[in-house]
Amino acid sequence: MWLNTERVGLGCSNCSLPLSPSLGFCSLLFYSLRFLSFVLVASRQSTLSPTIAVFFDIKMLFTSLALLVAGATSVRAHGYPQTVNIGGQTYQAWHPFSDPYTQPNPSTVVRKVPDDGPLTYNSPDLTCNKGGATGNGVTATVAAGQSVTWTMNTWPADHKGPLQVYMANCGDSCDNFDGSGNVWFKVSSEGLTDPAAFYWGSDKLIAQGNSWTQVIPSNIKAGKYLMRFELLALHSAGAPQFYPSCTQLDITGGGSGAPTQSELVSIPGVYQQGDLALFGSIWSQPQSWPQVGPNVAAFISGDSAPAPAPAPSSTSAAPSSSDEPASTTKTASTTKPASTSTYSEPESYPSPTKGSGGPKPPAATSNHKVCRIKRAQKNHFARREYLRGWGKNRL
Repeated sequence: MWLNTERVGLGCSNCSLPLSPSLGFCSLLFYSLRFLSFVLVASRQSTLSPTIAVFFDIKMLFTSLALLVAGATSVRAHGYPQTVNIGGQTYQAWHPFSDPYTQPNPSTVVRKVPDDGPLTYNSPDLTCNKGGATGNGVTATVAAGQSVTWTMNTWPADHKGPLQVYMANCGDSCDNFDGSGNVWFKVSSEGLTDPAAFYWGSDKLIAQGNSWTQVIPSNIKAGKYLMRFELLALHSAGAPQFYPSCTQLDITGGGSGAPTQSELVSIPGVYQQGDLALFGSIWSQPQSWPQVGPNVAAFISGDSAPAPAPAPSSTSAAPSSSDEPASTTKTASTTKPASTSTYSEPESYPSPTKGSGGPKPPAATSNHKVCRIKRAQKNHFARREYLRGWGKNRL
C-alpha cells in the first residue's frame, strides 16, 4: 500500500532518495546470502581472506538494511490529520498506518483515510477520501462560533497550494451520509496570499505547526454537518493532488444562516479538466492565482474563515502552464455543474514550468547515505577481487 512510485524519485522533489524499498530488500537478501556462504567458508578454512570478506559482507548487510528503511520512510512523504480539536476538546483522528490493525477499529470523528496519498480532481473518492463514504460512529458536539483545528502529522514544504474547507448538512445523522450530489458549500479558501514571497495556504499550515483552524460560522443553522478539510498540492504542473478528510459535527446554537441552492456543489464534479486554477503552473512567477472552486457562501460572516487570498487585479498576470504568465485572469464561478466524465487514472502531464525570474521547483538533493552505500559497495568489490588474487597466489 505504501509503495507509491510517484513518491520514489518520480516527480516528487520532496523525496530525495531515488531508490525504491524493493531495491533495498533485494540488496538485503543478496548480502544475507553472501554472508551465510562466507560463514561456511570461514568455518572450514583458517585463512584470513574469508574472514575479511565476512567482515565487509556484514557491513554491506547493515547498509542494505539502512537502505531498505530509508526507502520506506522516503515513500511516506505526505500528511494526514493526526488530531482534531473541536470546541476546545481534542480527538484522535484516523491513523491509516495503525488503526486498521487495531481490533476493534477505533471510533473517530474524522472519517477513515487509507493512507497519505493524493486523489485526482475527478476521483469518485474525492468527497471524503477512500473509505470515507460513511462515518465511524462518532459525531462531536460543538457550538456555532467555536473552532475546529486539524493537526497534520507532517506536510512537505514543496507541496504548495491552497487549503479549503467545505461543509454539508447531513440531515438527521452523518453516520451513513455519503456526501453525494449538490450538498456542499464553501466555508473558506486560502491560496496565494503573498505573491512576492511565494506564500501559500500550505506555507501558513506549516508555519502554524502543521495545524489549520476553521471557525464555525456563528450564524449557521443548527444541525449535523460534515466539515471537509481539503489540501491541494499544485507543485506538479498539470497534475493537481487532492488530500481531503471529513469530520462529523453536531452544531448547536447559531442562527438561520444557510447556503442558497445555487451555492451548493457536488464533490467530485466541482473541479473540471483544464481549469487554470488547478492545471496551471505555479512556477511561472504568478502575481495572483485564480480561486479554486466556488465562492464562499454569502451567509458566512467575515470572521468565520481565514483571511482570503488577495483578489486578482486587472494589472496582475494570471498563472499559466507556459513559461510566460497569461495576460488575463480567470474568475471562478459561483457554482459549477456536476462532472459527467468518468473517473480515470492521472494522465502523463508535463513537468512544472519555471519562469525566468520566478520561484523554482525544489531540486532533488543528493542523499549522503546513498552515496556512502555506493562507495562501500565499490570498495567491497575491489577488496574481494584483491583477496581472490591473494588467495590464488598462495596456492
